[in-house]
Amino acid sequence: MNNPIKRRTCVYVVRIWAEYLNEQPPCWRGIIEGSEPGEKVPFTSLEEMRDMIVQKTLSVIHIEE
Repeated sequence: MNNPIKRRTCVYVVRIWAEYLNEQPPCWRGIIEGSEPGEKVPFTSLEEMRDMIVQKTLSVIHIEE
């Protein structure tokens, strides 16, 4: 194998729950926990969760380059 593939693993624990509060569809809320101690980031929509994961993952990739 002449060119091994570089791989970086990012680990997150994502806790998600639905808050109905008389709303249909429900509001999705949650917390993203990273691998660093105390690293917890709340979110208030699935789109926000996705954007946070993308941002955090891209920042890790840029740090290593």
